[in-house]
Amino acid sequence: MELVEILKTIGACAGALVTIITFFTLVSKRPRAALRRIIREESTEANKPVKE
Repeated sequence: MELVEILKTIGACAGALVTIITFFTLVSKRPRAALRRIIREESTEANKPVKE
């Protein structure tokens, strides 16, 4: 019975670790995409006088 408890504990820790990593991955993608969009918009506006 003790082996089952150890396996349950290891499984729970692995699940928690995967959940935390997934959360940080999802959170970090959104700000990165927003920054990329803002930089594109600013660089497009900055290049307008050069093109004209």
